[in-house]
Amino acid sequence: MTTENDEQADAYVRLIAAMKKLGVFSRIDEDGRVLAHDGEKEYEVTVDLTRLLSKRTGIHGRGIAVGTSSLGRLERGDVTELFPQGVVAAADEEHGRAARESPVSPHDAPLEWEPDTDYLDGDDGLAAEGDDWRYTIHPVHGTDDEVIGYRVSGGDYESGSEFGSALVGGKVGELTLVEAKAAAAKDYASRYCEAEGFLDGLLDDWEDDDGPLTRQNDQGHLVCRVDLPGLEEVEVVATLRDYDGYSSSGQRVSLSLRTILSYSYNGDPGGLLDQVRRLIRS
Repeated sequence: MTTENDEQADAYVRLIAAMKKLGVFSRIDEDGRVLAHDGEKEYEVTVDLTRLLSKRTGIHGRGIAVGTSSLGRLERGDVTELFPQGVVAAADEEHGRAARESPVSPHDAPLEWEPDTDYLDGDDGLAAEGDDWRYTIHPVHGTDDEVIGYRVSGGDYESGSEFGSALVGGKVGELTLVEAKAAAAKDYASRYCEAEGFLDGLLDDWEDDDGPLTRQNDQGHLVCRVDLPGLEEVEVVATLRDYDGYSSSGQRVSLSLRTILSYSYNGDPGGLLDQVRRLIRS
């Protein structure tokens, strides 16, 4: 690897660390793109070592190239190098809606734990599956083979990571079994809240010349006007299952996180509403 490549790799490590410290790091997608979230939308973030300052890139301005001077200011806590107006507040002051702490999607359900039969070492581990996500809990043993805690891993079926650890005796550590289950449940709920946040940010409070296209019902679900023959509007909800579908009995469209993100990334609410109509017709 050349010195230039080394510098670029180091710059990306610094960038991600700064974004995490600022709380705007979103994820690294399957194509290796680093994504930041301003509280409303995702942006692809790159490092351009030939520049000093940040610039917007891409057709829709949804890319950000961070220059060397901007990278240093990010590391010092200046989020405006990414988002000049700062991040979107957790509460929508105009409409009085606070950031959602618990998912409202009807697809969300409590995790149910069973023995992890996929783990060949057979250490009394547990596993739970929810939609296309899977979590495991395994005991960690001390020097005398006593159980000193539990380690949690989880994620969707395409990726997963260890999370939820604490410090015990100065080492990267372990949780009690109750804490481990709670950590998995919290992570799973947060992923649903994330999907719902992207959906709300894209479609909520949207109007055309005929009036509001979306509203929230008493259950907190988005209701979208579709203006199809015999059907004026439908509920639109998020699911972590990699599946999009329409229930005619409930007049409800379920959209996967993958679909929601694809339209959110391009800032295309009209395209997502067209997808909703296609699902109804199919």
